[in-house]
Amino acid sequence: MMVMGTRWISTMITRTLVPMIKLSIIRWVFTIFKEHNDLTIYQDPENNANDPASEPENGGNEPDLNPDRGSLDDVSDDDEGGEGQPNNREDTPQSSESEDSAEEGDSSDSDLEDPNTFLQTSLQTAKLEDLQISLKFIHDLQNARLEDGKLDVETLHRLRNPIPQPLEIEDRDLLLSLKLFMSTHQASQEVYKSTREAVLERHPGDPILTYYQVRRKLQELSGIVIREDDMCPNSCLAYTGSAYGDLESCPKCHTPRYDPKILAATRGRKKVAQQKFCTICLGPVVQMMYRSEEECKNMDHFWETIVKIFQTVDPVTGQAIVQSYEDFSSGSEILDAYKRGDIGRHDTLLMFSMDGAQLYKGKKSDCWIYIWVILNLSPDRRYKKKYIIPGGFIPGPNHPKDTDSFLFPGFHHVAALQKEGLQIWKASLNQVNLSKLYMVFGTGDGIGLTELNGFAGHQGAHGCRKHCGTKGRRKGKNYYPAHLKPFNYAVSGCDHGDIDIQKLSICDEPTHERYRQNLEYLLQSPNAAQYKKRRRETGLSRPSIFQGFAPSCRLNIPVCFPIDLMHLVALNVPDLMLSLYTGKLPCSRNDSAASWTWAVLKDETWTLHGKLVAEAAPYLPGSFDKAPRNPCEKLSSGYKAWEFLIYIYGLCPALLHTVLPDLYWEHFCKLAAAMRILHQYSIKPDDLKRALQLIVEFVHGFEVHFFQRKRERIHFCRQSLHGLLHCPFEVVQLGPHSVRSQWPMERTIGNLGAEIKQPSNPYKNLSERGVLRSQVNALKIMFPALDKPEKGLPRGAVDIGDGYQLRRAMDTCDRAVLGQEKEAVVKFLEENGLNVAAPKLTKWGRLRLPNGQIARSAWKETLKPLEKVRMSRNVKYYFRVTTQGQIKAYALVSEYSAPNSELLRKSSGALAVSKYLGQDCLRVISAKSILSAVAMVPYPHGGLGPGKWHFLVEKMGLEIIGFRGDEEQDEEEAHPGRNDSSQ
Repeated sequence: MMVMGTRWISTMITRTLVPMIKLSIIRWVFTIFKEHNDLTIYQDPENNANDPASEPENGGNEPDLNPDRGSLDDVSDDDEGGEGQPNNREDTPQSSESEDSAEEGDSSDSDLEDPNTFLQTSLQTAKLEDLQISLKFIHDLQNARLEDGKLDVETLHRLRNPIPQPLEIEDRDLLLSLKLFMSTHQASQEVYKSTREAVLERHPGDPILTYYQVRRKLQELSGIVIREDDMCPNSCLAYTGSAYGDLESCPKCHTPRYDPKILAATRGRKKVAQQKFCTICLGPVVQMMYRSEEECKNMDHFWETIVKIFQTVDPVTGQAIVQSYEDFSSGSEILDAYKRGDIGRHDTLLMFSMDGAQLYKGKKSDCWIYIWVILNLSPDRRYKKKYIIPGGFIPGPNHPKDTDSFLFPGFHHVAALQKEGLQIWKASLNQVNLSKLYMVFGTGDGIGLTELNGFAGHQGAHGCRKHCGTKGRRKGKNYYPAHLKPFNYAVSGCDHGDIDIQKLSICDEPTHERYRQNLEYLLQSPNAAQYKKRRRETGLSRPSIFQGFAPSCRLNIPVCFPIDLMHLVALNVPDLMLSLYTGKLPCSRNDSAASWTWAVLKDETWTLHGKLVAEAAPYLPGSFDKAPRNPCEKLSSGYKAWEFLIYIYGLCPALLHTVLPDLYWEHFCKLAAAMRILHQYSIKPDDLKRALQLIVEFVHGFEVHFFQRKRERIHFCRQSLHGLLHCPFEVVQLGPHSVRSQWPMERTIGNLGAEIKQPSNPYKNLSERGVLRSQVNALKIMFPALDKPEKGLPRGAVDIGDGYQLRRAMDTCDRAVLGQEKEAVVKFLEENGLNVAAPKLTKWGRLRLPNGQIARSAWKETLKPLEKVRMSRNVKYYFRVTTQGQIKAYALVSEYSAPNSELLRKSSGALAVSKYLGQDCLRVISAKSILSAVAMVPYPHGGLGPGKWHFLVEKMGLEIIGFRGDEEQDEEEAHPGRNDSSQ
């Protein structure tokens, strides 16, 4: 591992700004992507051109094959082309049309769909019961009123008349009770009780509240409102809305709604639901966000950002001009909504995220959770645990058969507030304003997203998650998005010609208009047979419940359902590529795995590869989170998404070099290089253009080199590959992927699940923990004195400004610098006008960077055994010296050579291998020129000449870690004094 600050790496990171570019989608497409019309892409190699006469004549209608590692790309959920529920491993929202390239206009949904026209008409004319039920929920949302939301009079009054003053807690005994509770709320009740008893033993006169008293006070002060609704005990549906609200038994499984024993004992007078589920109403939470002056100012981040963007506009088109895509506010969809006036200064912007969770490993304990993210906050704030809002909990253990019914209570509350407007008191302005709840994104994993957008499964005929219109090619019961037509392939309805993925990746036709037309066509299905046919033709299974939100209060459908880069890139694509490289992808009966020249990770080669992955761990900074484990041993036992990111896109470009044949290695490196760009928080237009080019070449190359137009290999072509084509264009529409991924949702599931204290009733306990977290967070936001103060400087640390801190170990006194180190230091001092022949310095061991990383030094780290730490050995040490009248911090570093140009070129920039120059090339640099800690891992292959060669590994999505509020664990802070001894 090394620190970014050397000559060539610094150049790679600190790039010059590219020329500004208009954000209009049409102009962006034709100024940024039009060069792709001249793009040179792979041509079919002669040895891949099959003789059509040699192809089987069954048109590819052979049994479907499923990957033995459980990838869901090849799993069908019903007997109609896999158009049922998708699998959790393949949650790739995707977008594009085979023949059409697209333009996303400035029109709103309001220009295309009137909720009171075709949806209302469809409610009266729809023939199928399932469609009627979906339309009823949408109709109920469109006509939502707060009075219909099971809210008491006091809550209704507060929503319409917010408290016009900050929260004040003057009772010192109450404050003590709350602080005591806040410090123990993640533990069991007994911890609070025993702590309270210990305090009362010493101070018997202090009226510290009991556990139940403090919980009631917490609920009262926080203002959090809970709604409970009846549900089927088998998790089929919730008894909500006009569709199910009056039923007394489940129409799916016929289980009674009410406890039959209580019903019989009271002769039908007392009705007690067999099971309930919990929803946290969003309105009071949003009001709470504005009651603190500090948080109120934080909520202005979005408005200040977008106003700043529109300070520079094109004088001809009036379109905003940006220099890079940063946050969702730089996306054209949001800029257009602002320009139309759909988003105002006091409006609250929301991201909805839903995912399934298994609470206990090895035990049937599935459930569903959804959260709200307030997008008004800055990215470094909105994803922290304190600001994530739990929205609702759907108990298991079975998968819901009608998810809309469970989402309805929370969505009904939001829809009612959209119609009426939410009254908020803004502490920073000391005035009451009307806030619109604007729905920006609806996100989820594969299953969760399909529940939201109403699309058919990813293996249906139109399985693209972006509704681009690309039709798959059928093999067995499933469809696969093979862009190249297989040789001698004549399956009716699937034998269209080659799809131009260069045009496909740009996407010219407004997808929301196509969506509306297809939805109307689906809803007019006269019978079940026609519905099945139209579902296959359109890729839709039902209208999205998001249709219930007013068009002026949300982004267009399906644009508001973005690609989730986490599952797509960290799970689905690695699953496919590793299955190919290891030869474990199912092989059709007309194919031969012996002909798979890419399947090289087998036997001893696979074992050695796994060993090299494990041996790289000590060189990865602690901020890289969990170092990837040996995939040979651990790949099938809970390999995490972060592990896949580092392993596949960080280590594999080097570890697979000389192992994969050059053709396949260079092809893989295009993927790695593109994904590194897309994981950035700030993306320049030129970088995005390069990412698009690399993805187009990778996807086309995949079909040329792996699929090879062979019918028996159609199942190689997954929706995950097709989805990659839409990723760059979605950055233009919605901003960088990192600001809307599923990482916050996954993290919330993890830490809420860890707080469960009652394994016998996990679902109820999970809901209680979610409600408690909402109450605690609300109180912390309204009354910051209850929150833990931000960590100050650790003992002995020195703040050197701009987010940098020097941290111990520190030498006890100035010591003489000797040898080659002396030469480098003397040269530096002379350059700064200091003539010191025998310099003495006080050494420092570590530097905390603004991104939360700890840049360590060889001075102390080399004293530890390699297998015990993940460390930096390329900064020799840090020191401070007075130059130009100021005390400044510097680092003595050993440099690397420029990367091998041939490997850099062949790998599309994914593999940078440099020679370690060590003591022969020492240099003093400013400590503040260090941007991030990266890994320099020993290069395991020869052929580059004498010396020690290392390859660069950067942390993908490093900004995301900062957004979450995490920083690298500092062992020296946890164990002060351990490394304080002087050298």
